[in-house]
Amino acid sequence: MSLADAASNAQRLCETYYSTAPEIKYEAIGSPDYGMTVSYVPTHLFHIMFELLKNSFRAVVEEHWEKSDSLPVVKVIITKGEEDICIKVSDQGGGINRSALQKLFHYHYSTAPQPDPNYAAMIAPLAGYGYGLPLSRVYARYFTGDLVVTSMKGYGTDVHVYLKKLSSHAKEVLPLYCSTTKKHYEHTQMPPDWSSPTHSGFSSRPFSSSTFIDWGQCE
Repeated sequence: MSLADAASNAQRLCETYYSTAPEIKYEAIGSPDYGMTVSYVPTHLFHIMFELLKNSFRAVVEEHWEKSDSLPVVKVIITKGEEDICIKVSDQGGGINRSALQKLFHYHYSTAPQPDPNYAAMIAPLAGYGYGLPLSRVYARYFTGDLVVTSMKGYGTDVHVYLKKLSSHAKEVLPLYCSTTKKHYEHTQMPPDWSSPTHSGFSSRPFSSSTFIDWGQCE
């Protein structure tokens, strides 16, 4: 499963709704032509990239609808650092108001209208349910990575996905439950879960399987 798979699926869905879709320009920095290896769950990575790319495609098409024959490209930049592999999705879709950035990770919040249930039964919805981005961040943080959104209203949005480079650093953070912690978990105020920036009261274990990222037709 590759980034190219997520991109082609997102493009086809965008074309179904708008009869057009932006092109993608890939750039891999610090990586040989054959790609790079990262410890991650393939379906998680696919979901993250599919959601980010279809959001960018929709924003670009709607922002530049009058020039749909020459849409700005969506850039996907991948870097390999000492600790993390970072995937950046950058678009020129008009951006998001700063006051709305925190709402993006609230379940059921969406900048798109709610899909018609009759139409959604026949074809997958492009947007509108409000769980794609929050769930993508949950997947990114599951193995101590992250997903960060920055935006320039009037221009576009950048999303950075951070994944741990080494499998020994990709920790699956699980709640710790035993007789000594029973009272802690029965407290009326729930403690932060593993998706919170504060991981107090939790233990972790390594995730060792590797997923090969195939860049497809990267340039």
